[in-house]
Amino acid sequence: MNKTILSLFAVSLLGFLPTSASLAQNGNKLDSLRQCVPETQGRYLVDSMNVIGEIPYRGGTLYHAVLNFDGQAKQVQGEVAIHFKDEKCSLIYESSYWGGGQELTEVFDRDVSRQLAYQWLAHRVEITGRDVIQKSLNSPGPVIPDHYVWAYKQLGFSVPHQ
Repeated sequence: MNKTILSLFAVSLLGFLPTSASLAQNGNKLDSLRQCVPETQGRYLVDSMNVIGEIPYRGGTLYHAVLNFDGQAKQVQGEVAIHFKDEKCSLIYESSYWGGGQELTEVFDRDVSRQLAYQWLAHRVEITGRDVIQKSLNSPGPVIPDHYVWAYKQLGFSVPHQ
């Protein structure tokens, strides 16, 4: 399913806030968030941002969003985390589809990393489907970081021992 900027996940287990209502009521926050989104990642122009979650963070709100790129398939996405506090935003995490970004755990503590990994993977399930993701987990590949193993398990995936 292709969702708009108001499509979000809320998980009470992790204390996620149901964000679609709060974002809809705070359109000016979205304008502020857009100011913190990079115009490009690599050589590709960012053409849209979809917020996939929000969590309380350091006295403000951490918005987790995916970026879509001009001329690229919907599976090609970047990822950002934007901290919003006192009517100001700051980009504190960015990951590119093409690699080269930091690990979540280099920027956030374990709990926040897990929450963001969960939001990202739940979004990826919508884009690619459960079967495709499970097949990729069953194929040989690099070691999966702990926060992603946790998120896969929360989403009901079988994660092979590494």
